[in-house]
Amino acid sequence: MVSQGPRYTRIGEHMEMDFWEGHLMALFKHNGAWANLEDEVKAILKPIRVYIALVFDVCTGCIMGLSFSLSESSEAALTALRMVVSDRSAIAAWAGCQRDWLAPVRGDRLQTDGGSPFKSPIFWTAAATCFLQVRKKAGAHKRLNGHVERIFQTMDKQLMANFTGRTFSNVVDKGDYNPEARAALIVDELAKCVIRYVVDDYHLTKPDAPLAQSPYRKFWRLYREKGFKPPPSKDRLRASFGIRKKVELDRWGIRYANLFYTRSTLLEDFLAEEGEQMVTIMVDPLDLGEISVKAGRKWIAVGGPPEVRGIGVHEWEAFNRYMERQYKAEAELDWPVVAEALQSYDRVRGEALERAGIKDLQMTSDKMDAIARSMRLRFVSEARLTTQDGQPRSVARGTVGKSVYPSNRPQLPAPTDLADSPTSPPPFSDVAEAETIIPVESVDEQSSKPSKGSWGLLDD
Repeated sequence: MVSQGPRYTRIGEHMEMDFWEGHLMALFKHNGAWANLEDEVKAILKPIRVYIALVFDVCTGCIMGLSFSLSESSEAALTALRMVVSDRSAIAAWAGCQRDWLAPVRGDRLQTDGGSPFKSPIFWTAAATCFLQVRKKAGAHKRLNGHVERIFQTMDKQLMANFTGRTFSNVVDKGDYNPEARAALIVDELAKCVIRYVVDDYHLTKPDAPLAQSPYRKFWRLYREKGFKPPPSKDRLRASFGIRKKVELDRWGIRYANLFYTRSTLLEDFLAEEGEQMVTIMVDPLDLGEISVKAGRKWIAVGGPPEVRGIGVHEWEAFNRYMERQYKAEAELDWPVVAEALQSYDRVRGEALERAGIKDLQMTSDKMDAIARSMRLRFVSEARLTTQDGQPRSVARGTVGKSVYPSNRPQLPAPTDLADSPTSPPPFSDVAEAETIIPVESVDEQSSKPSKGSWGLLDD
């Protein structure tokens, strides 16, 4: 007797995760573009195999997370996992998608295979935050991960057909780019094509089964009828996906990446009792507005300047570069000047901000340290400014803000009724407007090195 297996009825009830491998040279030969590439670019692209980590919701048939890497690594798996519980609007906009990429959710169960990327304790800790249950199937039994394996087969057939000679024409044609930069653009274009295929093609394609709905419509119908589990709070996300650092806690609080963190009465009490010392912090690359600090045996949330809440690492780096250009003769700037500059900018969006968000998803400890060390213009904390009696303020004296900024869960949009028209406005179409500021200048314009691409696949 043959069974169709368990039936799932809720968003996130059962998700599967695995890696799909694609060879760039074979892809370009398939669409006829390989012959048009320069020999230098061919030499760079020939050995590259791109691995796509994919998270698939079995109930709706939607792809909730993707990442691109050169190997099956835990870091790539974590990037795809973080996308499941994050707003993907900026990534969809970067790829040029016409539709939204659904809402972030927390799942009930995640199933992976027994591959090495899924054995890391870091991965399991993060997965346990995003899902109520995490399990791995027996090795070498692809049928136990049958749903995601069928997605890979579909991508093999349909995705290849979407690549034509014109797909990469804008980066294949000879121009002012050196071979490394052009190779990075080609890899980025591949990532854009995959994301556009998922969001604008696969999600909108109705299965052959009678009375079936497209994954997109089914997701929003179940979203409306049965609800979903909201993503974890910012504190939990920071604990699972944050980067750990050892920093100094002194009378002025904590300083990292040209930002100072003082806004917590618990931190003030800890400093008064235990004194100045080195402490461990957790930093979320996607939001520098708050960190977690290990005070003794417990972790506490400590807020930074309110103006940087919601700003990621690369966005903050771009603003620092802008301020360095504006104040070339200065070694330090008082925070009120910086805060006024932050607030004076218009809230803008564009590829610079979208690329910054993608890079933040892939942030590593070493990359973050390099960015922090590169910030040359020092911003002076309000804590170092003098009070009315002429004395310097400090955290321990209790003169710096005591309020703790809570990590509220993200506000998700109300479901949109899609029954009236297949071209009704996407439910997430206006979420991107709530993003925080970024300088108009490109995030990468200050770098003298050739671009390594948004996904960093050609990094040294």
